[in-house]
Amino acid sequence: MPKEQKFKQQHMRARIAAVAARIMAEDGIEDFATAKRKAARQLGAGDTQSLPDNDEIESELRVYQSLYQGEEQRERGGQQKDRTVPGSAVREKSDECEGEGEDT
Repeated sequence: MPKEQKFKQQHMRARIAAVAARIMAEDGIEDFATAKRKAARQLGAGDTQSLPDNDEIESELRVYQSLYQGEEQRERGGQQKDRTVPGSAVREKSDECEGEGEDT
């Protein structure tokens, strides 16, 4: 793949990740695949090779939330802690379980 084409593909991938994160944050969509498709459609990206993976979108979602929803997140406190990033509840739960049973 030519260098310029690869750069364009990576750039589109990053743009799709950012738009998908915004869609998830603003519209409450929890499905990564749906957010990716909507973002790609909004950007006019027909190339499915440019679709980001879920980790890229999660990263962009954290950035978006810290920039635009930081106050909302603080106001909610622990009420919806598990909904900050889809799938985070599983990781947080497993982190809590790792410490159980240990002598402290």
